[in-house]
Amino acid sequence: MNIPVKEFTSSALDCLTRYSWPGNTRQLENEIKRLIATVRPKVITAEQLNLQTEPPPKDTQEEETFSPRPITERCDALERRMIEEALRKSGGNKQKASLALGLSRQDWLRS
Repeated sequence: MNIPVKEFTSSALDCLTRYSWPGNTRQLENEIKRLIATVRPKVITAEQLNLQTEPPPKDTQEEETFSPRPITERCDALERRMIEEALRKSGGNKQKASLALGLSRQDWLRS
């Protein structure tokens, strides 16, 4: 991809290691891809991280209890919320939202 190697400041690494990663490794991978694609300087700082430190509003959280809904339905709902949140944070800019989510243009069109 001919992208220069990026470095993280110690505070950025500290934030990355302390974050709970509710989206698991996929969320971490998407965040790293977003940083590589959007951060121009060689060094990535903590301020450039896009980690939500507050829990989302209660009405948008999935309940932690068992749900009889099929897993595909729950995954679709989660994906929809993530896309809506990315669009909100990017001011409706689909390209910025797709970069933040680690999606290609083709992935976006399928959503």
